[in-house]
Amino acid sequence: RLARGGQGRGPNRERAFLAQVLRDAKELVLLAKSDDAQIDSLVDAMREVTVEAGAVVVTQGEQLGSMFIVSEGQLVNAKTTADSDIPLTRPAGRGDYFGSVSLLGNTPQKSTVTAKTRCRLFRLNRADFDNVIFPKDIASGATAPSSESSEEVEEDDDDDDATCDMTSLREIFIVSDSTGESANFSVQAALRQFAYCSGTTCGTSRSRVFRFVRTIAEVEQIVSEAQKQNALLVHTVMEPKMNEALRSACESQGVECCDLWGALLESLERKFGVKRSGISGRRQEVDDEYMKIVKAIEYTRKVDDGVLPNLWADCDIMLIGPSRAGKTPLAF
Repeated sequence: RLARGGQGRGPNRERAFLAQVLRDAKELVLLAKSDDAQIDSLVDAMREVTVEAGAVVVTQGEQLGSMFIVSEGQLVNAKTTADSDIPLTRPAGRGDYFGSVSLLGNTPQKSTVTAKTRCRLFRLNRADFDNVIFPKDIASGATAPSSESSEEVEEDDDDDDATCDMTSLREIFIVSDSTGESANFSVQAALRQFAYCSGTTCGTSRSRVFRFVRTIAEVEQIVSEAQKQNALLVHTVMEPKMNEALRSACESQGVECCDLWGALLESLERKFGVKRSGISGRRQEVDDEYMKIVKAIEYTRKVDDGVLPNLWADCDIMLIGPSRAGKTPLAF
């Protein structure tokens, strides 16, 4: 751990550097207006890590539950995508960080990070983050503030110097009987409506995704954990019996539950006069029409920006205009 104080300016400057990176981390909006004591506690909890050149720090898809801040050295971020065998890479150096989203949930690492040179990193684990963020009185069941104190809080919201109330971080459980990607994307899009940090109000949450939930035993275990964490449970469970089991378990244990697709599917059933299939994880059929679209996209990408004039004769429409006029997004 980084010692507090010390001889000379080295340790103090490093502590200030780490504190600033934490405040600037866009994924951790609740830290933007945290008081110095809380930020200082997070810096205290960090552990120094030395990584040799060529070593892999984290692997894409790994659920590590740690944030790393680069203090010295050079690293490479490599992200593999579904539409390319060649990973997208970008360099990382002092002041860069990775893994911050894993502090707010069991989110997989977005890329593989490899040390290009010998590196000095500082690691913050999720358990240490929770110990600082969550006051102990919350775990012991502290009561909500009275209406009088709530009015005081509303008045304090106008105070620019007010700091974020860390107890406002909320748990969201996302449950799916498939990959959970559509549910997760929808929840994250909705949460952007609350991505603010003003006074003692902080629209920040921690999401956990439970994928391929196929048994009633799994449902009961997840709902029980949600009840303990006072979590909002959002789901896209398609199979009717599992959907009913999840709804019933939430009702019996007092867990707030949101069926993300329920209202839409019911409306579609009424409109079409038929029942839903209840099959989860349905995928796009790879037919001739689908492959025609794929080839059109690949052609547009290949000849973008006026390259390969020998292929221009194959196009149906050619867009011509000044630079930065939006031709590429329009073409796609």
